[in-house]
Amino acid sequence: MSCRHLISLTAALVLLLPLAAQEQREQNAAPKNPGDRPQAQDQRHMHLDRTAKLLNECMLHCQICAAHCGKLVEEGKKEHFQSMKLCAECAEVCALTGKLAICRSAVLGHQAEACAKICERCAEQCEKSGGDEAMKACAKFCRDCAKACRELSANELKNQAEQERR
Repeated sequence: MSCRHLISLTAALVLLLPLAAQEQREQNAAPKNPGDRPQAQDQRHMHLDRTAKLLNECMLHCQICAAHCGKLVEEGKKEHFQSMKLCAECAEVCALTGKLAICRSAVLGHQAEACAKICERCAEQCEKSGGDEAMKACAKFCRDCAKACRELSANELKNQAEQERR
């Protein structure tokens, strides 16, 4: 798949994810449990939407960085191969986590924690591999995404534990 195709697919996801999130919010407008407060649900949905947006941005920057590193590898700079591979993997994990966030998956807390870990590794690799702008941007977005995913994971696992106690 060419870089142009990846960017087109990413642009489509960036445009569709907020629409899917809005549709899901409307479907979940009524509390599932009588004890659930609508305000708490609204805050959860806002946090999920913010995190889904960060996941999309991270995915896009990782795809761009993977393509950038691919060009560097083609130029003979083999030290960028690991960055290319890790950025591509991170983009895939962010995409999956974003999908699970939108559909409010029961495994979202665990997936968000895994995503945070790979985003951290990707950021470390990009910082270690070079100082160019594409890699700096990728590292920044990965760090932001990792932080949001850790918060999301903690919140989702806490909510899941509360629901299991009911």
